[in-house]
Amino acid sequence: MNRDASNLRLRVWRRDSPDRHRLVKLVLNIAQARHRAWLAGEPDPYGLPIPYGIERPVSCVIDGSAKFAAPSPTPEDHPESTT
Repeated sequence: MNRDASNLRLRVWRRDSPDRHRLVKLVLNIAQARHRAWLAGEPDPYGLPIPYGIERPVSCVIDGSAKFAAPSPTPEDHPESTT
């Protein structure tokens, strides 16, 4: 099989300005894939080390049992405090 060498080369488009939307989308997809693997306790899909200062989470289960502060009281809650 004799093929033309130009068909086997990667195509490169030169632009005056880079396509930032595609670049941002690519970076966010990589970050999302790494984050999912990190939460699942799997190795990094790109073989990169975990950034310095980040530890594995103790529990990644989101079950709605988080303790949130109660809402601030309103004047209707304490009518005796209004004069």
